[in-house]
Amino acid sequence: MTKMTYRIATIAIATILLGSIVGTFQMNPTAEAHPIPDDEIDKSFVLCAIETDGQSIYPNNDIDGLIVGSSDGVFYPESWTFVLIDADDLEEVDSEDYPAELRTHDTVNGQDHTEAHYNCNDEAVADASAPGASISVDLGDTVQVTLVSDIDNEHIHSIDQHAFNGDEHVNSGPVQQGHIKTWTWEAEDAGSFLYHCAGNGLMNLWTHINNGMYGNIVVQPKGDDADVEVEYSVMFADMYTKSTGVDNEHGFDLGAFVAGANNIMVTNGEAFNYAPFIGADWGDGDHTQVVLNPLDVDAGVLNGVPLVAPVGENTRWYITNPGPNNALAWHFIAGQMDIRDGSTPKKLMTVEANEETWTVPPGSSSTTDTVFPSPGPYIGVTHKLNDVVKGGAFAVIACDIDNPENNESHPLSEFVCNDVGGFESIEDIDAFNAAINPKVIVKEIQQ
Repeated sequence: MTKMTYRIATIAIATILLGSIVGTFQMNPTAEAHPIPDDEIDKSFVLCAIETDGQSIYPNNDIDGLIVGSSDGVFYPESWTFVLIDADDLEEVDSEDYPAELRTHDTVNGQDHTEAHYNCNDEAVADASAPGASISVDLGDTVQVTLVSDIDNEHIHSIDQHAFNGDEHVNSGPVQQGHIKTWTWEAEDAGSFLYHCAGNGLMNLWTHINNGMYGNIVVQPKGDDADVEVEYSVMFADMYTKSTGVDNEHGFDLGAFVAGANNIMVTNGEAFNYAPFIGADWGDGDHTQVVLNPLDVDAGVLNGVPLVAPVGENTRWYITNPGPNNALAWHFIAGQMDIRDGSTPKKLMTVEANEETWTVPPGSSSTTDTVFPSPGPYIGVTHKLNDVVKGGAFAVIACDIDNPENNESHPLSEFVCNDVGGFESIEDIDAFNAAINPKVIVKEIQQ
């Protein structure tokens, strides 16, 4: 037995034992934890755990062999995620229609298959993609959470929420296909916090995270004097993949995961998301740049990149690192940041001013405030530079919405801000970013 095989086998055995122990002490996922009358609930949301048809995790590029060895990009077939849906999008499934092959698992935490089951409306999850939704609540809210596992899933899922305290609030325990769980918690601390799937009683939770089952919960502070104009949510994650031998399809690589050798770094689900190119400066005539997402001034093409921010206004960035392994060295090129993690005392986010690079450990999320002083491109990266070339970078174009003529100072700003966007207000910028990826807006919540 090779050393690598022995390491993997040892981890697998330990995981089985850990999963058995955790499963023994998990609460009944079909029960409601600490019921609270509806009129005392400030916010409620419903999350659907769903296994999608897969998605692109590495963009097409014009240099064959860049990082992953394919000019066609990389398609990941097992993209799983959490979708924020409306309560009306839960569909009841008659117990007789519950798949017979799943009834063999009727001892999973005592889940009763004679009761009704639930499914997610197909239209509500039709555009599902990893990662999961960003969710915003207010400090002091009583929040109701409902988790449903889609009946068509092949795997058992769960949720672990880092924003709250107490196992009955944080950890759902395994929720089998077609089952539902509702529970409540108090939003006691301000800040941005990770949530993620914990697999089946912690079994294979690293695979569920690698496949995209994570998001962030923002607890908005009270008395916040930061005067935030625009909010963004960007989730960095390290991925471990290898070719399946079918076209440009890649699957999870357990050996690379154990070795800590990620080959891809994604931002909001795709490497170099919101980045038009890497390499040469824009418009300098040097053909060394690698085009990732087409952004062509002459042709008027803008293919979903980059993000847009207002000049001179305070912007807030929720930077989340689900891992599963790597620490994130969060940094804005050409800018300093105010880190607003924590609360003082549980009301106002603490300000750590003029930070240049901020460590976000795996399994964590941090809050950054920054002002872009002039039009032009600003690059957000992990300063762990080998992860930059694997995809851990994105572009922000700062637009002067009050004085559009100032955008002419840089070709990218003139094109994105004036020619494409024609931004006249903060609302225009919000709408543009939401059209690129709804996950950059964190105001999705049911009242």
